[in-house]
Amino acid sequence: MADQSEPTFRLNDKVVVVAPSGNHQGAIGTVTEVYTLSGMRRYVIEFEAGTTAVFFGFELKACRPL
Repeated sequence: MADQSEPTFRLNDKVVVVAPSGNHQGAIGTVTEVYTLSGMRRYVIEFEAGTTAVFFGFELKACRPL
């Protein structure tokens, strides 16, 4: 069953990676794509270095301006 709820994050949102996985923990990036696969929403994040990675919503936190 596909996820029909509103996405946690939207395109161009700034987020910080809170997942304790890989090299991205604590990294700040921008949401560049949101899609659903196998009923789970995924977020493509682009980092300042130009690299991208895919995360679930629970692996991200909104990056609030100071």
